[in-house]
Amino acid sequence: MTASSKQQRNTRYYIGDVKHQLRDGFGVYVYPNSFFRYEGEWKAGQKHGNTYSGQFRCGELHGFGVMQYGDGSRYEGEFSYGLREGHGFLLDKEGHAYQGSFHNNKKHGEGQMTCRNGDQYEGGWILDQRQGHGVLRFIDGSIYEGQWRNSLFNGQGSMIHCSGVIYEGMWTNGQPAGESGRVLKLSAGVRYTELPPSCSSTTFLKLIEDMEEKPFPTPLKQPDKYFILGSIKEAISTSPRKMKAAVLLLSAKLTILYFGEIHRIL
Repeated sequence: MTASSKQQRNTRYYIGDVKHQLRDGFGVYVYPNSFFRYEGEWKAGQKHGNTYSGQFRCGELHGFGVMQYGDGSRYEGEFSYGLREGHGFLLDKEGHAYQGSFHNNKKHGEGQMTCRNGDQYEGGWILDQRQGHGVLRFIDGSIYEGQWRNSLFNGQGSMIHCSGVIYEGMWTNGQPAGESGRVLKLSAGVRYTELPPSCSSTTFLKLIEDMEEKPFPTPLKQPDKYFILGSIKEAISTSPRKMKAAVLLLSAKLTILYFGEIHRIL
């Protein structure tokens, strides 16, 4: 190997447009190791738009490389003739981070995604869509594990909601399938209250009404709630003496849920 060839292989060089003695327009910048180079737009001597640093083959992005896109997204991983192919890490412009397999520039195969809101998915992908078996862990602690199609719960799966409710069964387009009919769930909340001697039956009934809770939001269907406090109110109205000491207030609510199977974790 001659001295001149050694010098050429260890020298940075630029081929492209120049304006006011600065790189400006389209150009190619080759790094000293000759395996990494940037090919793209320049403005006032700085890389502008999409910037790539990595390996090439026959003028195409090929092998390992890092692409910084103009919209703020970034990919670091394997390329095949200009496309994301193989294993890589992608941080998109929305702030979602994906690490896993790519095919033909899309998420394809097994991969993990952490969403900007903290939700985490691990499982199968086909053409940028969650597909096959996967696990989604919500930021609130809820967990879904089962089958996916077109990035929605589809097929057999189980949802453990952060409230303790578990649904196991079939899903259709993100919703529990209702082939098993309606299931009733009875839940109750208990509150101890020390009533003053001057408390009247009207005040007591108002206190019960204040205990009625609003439905909590869930990733499942919104439940319809029917409060069954009539018998409690009637008993207090007919027997005011029951209010003289510490009183146990029972707020019971009946929830109709359109799920196949419902369990309550106690």
